[in-house]
Amino acid sequence: MRQAEIAARPLLRNGDLLEFVPSLIATQHSGSGKANQSLTFLQQHFGKSGPWYYAIARGEDHRPVNGERVRKSSGPETTFETNLTDPAAIVAEVLALADKVWGWCETAQAFGRTVTAKIKFADFQQATRSRSAPGAVADREHLRRLGRDLIGSVLPSPKGIRLVGVTVSNFQAAPVERLAQPALIG
Repeated sequence: MRQAEIAARPLLRNGDLLEFVPSLIATQHSGSGKANQSLTFLQQHFGKSGPWYYAIARGEDHRPVNGERVRKSSGPETTFETNLTDPAAIVAEVLALADKVWGWCETAQAFGRTVTAKIKFADFQQATRSRSAPGAVADREHLRRLGRDLIGSVLPSPKGIRLVGVTVSNFQAAPVERLAQPALIG
């Protein structure tokens, strides 16, 4: 098979290439290799879980979707076009994400006591830092302060930072300061 024939052949899975180029060595990671295995192979190696792996690897999942589940966390993340090394620029991004999280908290009236910062470095290593308050985070400035402190624990970074995220979790009842005051009866 010539290079042009390989390039023109549509590939549905990594294993398809192995069928046409037998001397090619291919490696697969993180379980994607199961998609290239037969049902018999998966049953021999995984027993009664084999048919489940076979179906999931092909996008078949007939479990009902539960759209009414209780949210356990909420938070955005952002990937940068270039690796950031300037601590001020990184902190500014984290503060902007904290503002987005707070906007969601106010809209959803869901306030968490745990704040997590996610960091992905230029070499794609990932780290998280989290802190839990005694009660629900009560205001935007508290959330921003926690986000700033958490990201500050990895700054300055000798390797650039490619992605940051800020998440709130461990939801509690609304902070006391946010509860509506009852109307006074005169």
